[in-house]
Amino acid sequence: MPTASTFGYHFKKACVAADVVDVDCKAKYTPGSLRHFFASTALANGVPILEVSRWLGHKSIKTTVDIYGPLGRF
Repeated sequence: MPTASTFGYHFKKACVAADVVDVDCKAKYTPGSLRHFFASTALANGVPILEVSRWLGHKSIKTTVDIYGPLGRF
């Protein structure tokens, strides 16, 4: 099972390989920003919020609505 530090190491390595780093070789994205992008894009393309909530692993749809509700009508 990977630890947070090994995950971070491999994530940064993947960002460098994909050339998505700034001039200081710092990743332009984080796992959280990619997760948010995924959820926002899914909702913008009509995926039901209940499905997105399940995909994200939220225990309650309220969590998903609280975070993504301002993005549109569901």
